[in-house]
Amino acid sequence: MGAESVQSQNRIQCKMASRARIHSGYLEKEPRHGNILSSSRRRFFVVRPALLQWFEKDTEDVCRDEMRLDGTTQLDESRPGRLRITTGDTVLVVRAERASLVGWRVA
Repeated sequence: MGAESVQSQNRIQCKMASRARIHSGYLEKEPRHGNILSSSRRRFFVVRPALLQWFEKDTEDVCRDEMRLDGTTQLDESRPGRLRITTGDTVLVVRAERASLVGWRVA
């Protein structure tokens, strides 16, 4: 399956997730695939029960991807202003627009 097809499938699956929001807001997402030409992107993140989703805008109409959250999920704040989220082999690094990540950590 091509990369474009996988992205389309992810967008459909993301759109179908209609669970209640626990927390939401804009964060800077660092590239996940190690491409040195990629740069951080501002994304709208939504925490739902057992799920973290990110969208292009706060209208939540274009879902970029999602990450399952479970009992193995770990949060690492060893670098100020950054939050590293790990579930299994999946790693996501985000930066807060403001200095505080408290709301995200609590969610």
